[in-house]
Parts: sequence; C-alpha cells; structure tokens
Amino acid sequence: MTATTARPTLQSPVPPEAPESRYDTVVLDGVSWETYEKLRSDLDDAGEHAHIVYDDGRMTIIAPLSSHDRRKRLIGRMVEMLTFELDIPIASVGSATWKRKDLRKGLEPDEGYYIQHARQIGGRMDLELPQDPPPDLVLEVEGTRSPQAEVPRLRGAGRAGDLALRRQGDPLPPPPGRAV
Repeated sequence: MTATTARPTLQSPVPPEAPESRYDTVVLDGVSWETYEKLRSDLDDAGEHAHIVYDDGRMTIIAPLSSHDRRKRLIGRMVEMLTFELDIPIASVGSATWKRKDLRKGLEPDEGYYIQHARQIGGRMDLELPQDPPPDLVLEVEGTRSPQAEVPRLRGAGRAGDLALRRQGDPLPPPPGRAV
C-alpha cells in the first residue's frame, strides 16, 4: 500500500473574520474494500466525519473545512428554496455515503437530492444501490478540496446522478409513473 498527502490551495479568498485552517488530503493506494468499509464504519461510530472517496483500491480521505460546509449549505438552501417556490417535490439525502461493492466504488457528495425520483423514494431511509436509483442531483463544492481527489468520482459517470456507481450501460430505474 502506498500513501500520498497533498495540501490543496484554496481558490477563493476567505473573509478575515473566518480564517481558513490548513488541512491535508491523504490518498492511499492498494486498500481493500473491507478496509474501506471498516474505516467508514469506525469513523461513523465515533461521530467523526471525514469525506472518503473509494475507487477500486484507491482511497482518498479529506477533512471538510468549515468554509466548505458553509458554502455547500448555502447552495443546498438555494436548491431547496427554488424547488419549494416552483412546487417541485424533492427528497434530500444530504451527504450520505453511496457504495457499490460489485463496482468497488464508494463516495459521498456534499449534498444529494432526488427530484425525478422523489415520489418513488419518499421518506424511505433504507436506500440501497443498485436496487434504488442514485440521487438525481448531487452538489460538489469546489475550492476546498484537492482536484486530484475528485477524479475517481467523475471518471465513468454519465449524468451527475449516476455518481459513477453503476455499470456502463446499466439502465436507471424509470421515474415513477413512467413505463420502461
């Protein structure tokens, strides 16, 4: 197993009243799926949040900054207000972890929403890929993460909601009320 650390540069200035702390991104190669799942589980059990992207043996761990969370919440609130004003039903799934063991991929968007599939998902809390569709819209706030860490999540993705968590050519479930 190899490890790489990177110190990303911030792309937008931070107001003086909210100084940015420095952080490291850790990239580990040769990580087993079982190790990824165990680390994700241990962090969740401890109440610690680290953003983890797993792509076929490469695991990238990033600690989110407060400025990043503020930006993602602001954009998320805009999405939610817009859908409210336009009377468009949505189901928010936040930054839930999405995993596909068969594809050896796991990732966590900043925010995720079901829009086209909102009625199908409803208030369910037991969403599982690939039985359920991935979120229709995912938000990724850039500027506080290393661009290298995002490559696994973008590679092989069709539309944003696919999250690279389906096999190439696999059909997405149809939206509710539509025939296949």
